[in-house]
Order: sequence, then C-alpha cells, then structure tokens
Amino acid sequence: MSSQPPGLAIMRPPATPSRAADLAPLAPPGGGELFREAGSRKPPRHPRVLGATTWRASRLVSAARLVALVALAALALLAVSCAPRTPRFDRARLTAELREPLADWTTYWRRYDPAFALDSLRWSVIDSIHVAGTEPLSDSVRTRAALRWYAWSPDRTRAVDPDTYREWEPETGTFGYEPDARAVLYDFAQYHAQVLESCGTPCRYDDARWLDRDRFVLMGWIEELDPVSAAGVERFSPRVTVYDLERRTVAYGIGRAVPMRASPAPPGTTH
Repeated sequence: MSSQPPGLAIMRPPATPSRAADLAPLAPPGGGELFREAGSRKPPRHPRVLGATTWRASRLVSAARLVALVALAALALLAVSCAPRTPRFDRARLTAELREPLADWTTYWRRYDPAFALDSLRWSVIDSIHVAGTEPLSDSVRTRAALRWYAWSPDRTRAVDPDTYREWEPETGTFGYEPDARAVLYDFAQYHAQVLESCGTPCRYDDARWLDRDRFVLMGWIEELDPVSAAGVERFSPRVTVYDLERRTVAYGIGRAVPMRASPAPPGTTH
C-alpha cells in the first residue's frame, strides 16, 4: 500500500541528455558544420573569434591594395620625370633673335604689307620634327653646294636648301621657281639629306638663315584658304618656321594676310 498522500504526483528529476539527438534542439542552425561528428564534445568557435579573423584578413587585403596603389603612383611619377619635356616657348626672346637674320626678308615683305613686323607673328609650337624622308647625298648636291646656293650652319657641317626645285638663272640674276616647293636639310657629317617641308602652289620657301649651330629658320609665305573674291584678289600671309635640331622642336610664325592679285614675287638671292 502506497504511503503517498492522495492527489500528489511523483516528482522525478529531468533526464540527462546522453545522445547527440537529444542535443539537436539546443544546437544553433547549421550546427552540423560546427560539430565534426555526432556526439563530439568540441565546442564551436566563438563568434568573436571569427569576427577577429575576418577583420585581420580584411586589413591585410587593404594594406596590399595600398601598397599596390603607392607602387603605381611611384611608377607614374617616374615615367613623367623621365619623359622629354618641351622647353617653354619664349616669344619675345625668339623675336629679338630673328630681327637681324631676317632684316632683308622683313624689308622684302614690307613691299606687300608696309605695317609688317616680326612682333605681329602668331606662333604655334610642336614638340617634334617630322621629316618626309631621309636619303643619301648625291653628286648634284655637292655641285650645288659649290655654287653657294645653300644656307650653311656656322660650323659648315650642315646646310639648308630652301627650295630644291628652284634654279639659278644667271641672265636675270634671280631664281626661277617651279609650282611645287621643297625644303631640305643636308648633313655633310652624316652624309644624308632630310626633306623638312614640301607643298604645291599654296606656299613657297624663299630663303633660310641659321641662328646658331642647331637652329635655323625658313622664310616664305602661305596662301590663305579663303575663297577668292569676285574681284579676283587672293590673300597671302608671311610665314617663318624655326627648327631646333637639338631639342627637336618646330615653331611656326604666321603674319597678317595681305590681299594681292598675284602671288608675291620671288625676293631673289640674298647670299
């Protein structure tokens, strides 16, 4: 006969889980990834530990990116510092240098424009010399050199022929010109010729002068591309081209266009 009072239930302690299946309701989602095998007692890694590892990895990636950016910036600065630089164009200084060598040509152009002055030239500069071609010197070049048709450099190693198509006419004491024009630089030390410029009827090269051992200037004119007026008047502009062989630069100076009924007459030789 039971001694338990009527109406009281028997109180038993809760069962202690002894299997992994009993622990399943207590495991977080994805708990199978944290437990390598059923019944393992190895606890999962703490979320703070996982966060610290991820933070360290992200810092390493950021540091690597920063190093790469710094390296790229250093390479860019090195490339810029090593690149050739075009010297600053000094218009006033160049104009002053041109006054004496171009005095005769300035006087010649004032026949068409009494107000012409070198100070009025509009300048543009390019950072490289482009030649149309290089060829060895021929015997005819040496023959023409003997006639002093060229503008010679101070050291006599190079010469410029303003127009290889022109021919000296002893009867008139002037040059005869063809419709086309071509300026050539002769290098007697390297024994080759370089075509500097060439054009058809819209332009002409009258003469050349050396400023120093490595710089020379071509003088001539260029026809404006404006349509011819009803009166048949065309417009021509004086043009000078300064070559710097050492710095490999070219400067173009263009003057005011002058209306004319025909192209400017050749100035003849000034040598």
